[in-house]
Amino acid sequence: MQDQEFVLSCKTTNLLCVQPACAMFGCFADCKAPESDEEEVVGTASAVFDQGPADGIWKRLVAEERRYQLEEEKQKQEMQRHANEVRVLKKAEEEARLQTQDMAQKVKEAQRALKEEQVHYEELRRERELSEHTVTARRQEAKRLLEERERWVQKTMVMAFLREHGFTHVNAPKKSMMKTSYPLHVAAELGDVRMIDALIKEGANADLRNSSGKTPMQVAHAKCSKEDSYSNVVDALNIATKRSTARSGGA
Repeated sequence: MQDQEFVLSCKTTNLLCVQPACAMFGCFADCKAPESDEEEVVGTASAVFDQGPADGIWKRLVAEERRYQLEEEKQKQEMQRHANEVRVLKKAEEEARLQTQDMAQKVKEAQRALKEEQVHYEELRRERELSEHTVTARRQEAKRLLEERERWVQKTMVMAFLREHGFTHVNAPKKSMMKTSYPLHVAAELGDVRMIDALIKEGANADLRNSSGKTPMQVAHAKCSKEDSYSNVVDALNIATKRSTARSGGA
């Protein structure tokens, strides 16, 4: 009887060692019970396992397997979450890269547009300066031509006046009988304001005196006392005298 109980104990212990191992590695279907006499022991011990210590071990193994599955599932979820985060970060990084490229392109375009605008502005400035220079040059040239024409007309008029009244120069005297006169004296006596101005511009001296000892101004005053129209002659001679004085002082 004691031998049978020992055999049963050994068989039961062997079965206890086999079943937990099979349960841990998920190979219940592949595990085989001991052959020959051990089958009877398994059949006899199965009833004992339902209510014996093996039931607690089994439950712990199942709980451990469940915990392992939960941890594995949690790891999978964590890996999936990490993969999603990586994917989101890569997408954000790609969007940022594209935005940076787009912004850089816009900056280049703005710089190119600014450079083109500066070139255009410089061209307009040069054209304006050239136009202003051309206009100024044309005005100066027109003014010069007009002054030359006025001088030519003035010289022509003075030469005609001198030839008409027998003078050879604006300051050369003309003697007739016992009298001596100058072109400016003749113009003052005639009351020719325009000729007085032309003679002065051609260098006539307003301080010369005729044979009577009078200056052109004194001749104009004598005429002005008789005719009011000679007041313009006096004014013209005053201006001419001031010009002559200023010219002499400058010399």
